[in-house]
Amino acid sequence: MSRRKLQINEKHCKYTELESAYDKCQDPTMKTKLLAILQTWDGLTSTDVAKNLHKSDFCIRSWIHKYNADGINGLKDARSGNRPSYLSE
Repeated sequence: MSRRKLQINEKHCKYTELESAYDKCQDPTMKTKLLAILQTWDGLTSTDVAKNLHKSDFCIRSWIHKYNADGINGLKDARSGNRPSYLSE
């Protein structure tokens, strides 16, 4: 049974805008995510992208789904580290 090929949702930005965001990005993790989206947009399958970037297929597919849902903002790290400290100053 084969999987359906993932498509990039073009409602968030154009290919050229995504390329410029990749070029301007300084965060290596975000740059990898943007590269995965660009390679998928170029027509590579998620397994090929995963091999190119040395990531899991599940990871690539989740990045694509997050991008399709929320655009570039969906790829940003959503973890928060604002937990109050137990130690006093």
